[in-house]
Amino acid sequence: MTTEKQPTKIRSHLVAFFFKEMLGKEAHYHGKTAKSIKILPASSIGRILNLYYRTEYEEKEYFPFLIYITHDEKLAINQFKGVVYVEKNGVKSYLRLSEESSREVNNFLEDWFRISFVYYVDGFKSGKNMIAEAINCWIDKYELLEHGFSYETLRMLYYREKKKNANCGRLQYKIGNRILNYQ
Repeated sequence: MTTEKQPTKIRSHLVAFFFKEMLGKEAHYHGKTAKSIKILPASSIGRILNLYYRTEYEEKEYFPFLIYITHDEKLAINQFKGVVYVEKNGVKSYLRLSEESSREVNNFLEDWFRISFVYYVDGFKSGKNMIAEAINCWIDKYELLEHGFSYETLRMLYYREKKKNANCGRLQYKIGNRILNYQ
């Protein structure tokens, strides 16, 4: 593990999820869609980003951030990319964090993705639909097949999360990101 700070990139399946679930400004050009999502310092994500940023750079101020997402529709498999910027004194620059801090930011976003998934499936099945139908709709909605997810991996995730008897249990206990082997 390196201690060199690198731009904080977001896992591709999380980009696909947040692309559709967060408000921001969109632009379309040459078969690509870009979205700029402002993250205020007082928001849940803003507080986490500021925690890591302020710790690594010994800053006293709180800053807004920008998640910049691109979706390239020209490729055979749609390509999603996301990177985080910090906005300091009106200037935007990459949020450069250590590998460990960047991984923890992604793990936080992963928690929201997975909690949303469990609530989505629960809400879907409460309308007398089947769990399989809910999972397949989730996969289609966020184009997750292209990111290495399958019906079976998400079904296992759903039942593992439900076994804990609390939909937000992953915020309470340390849970590995075993579905796609993220560490």
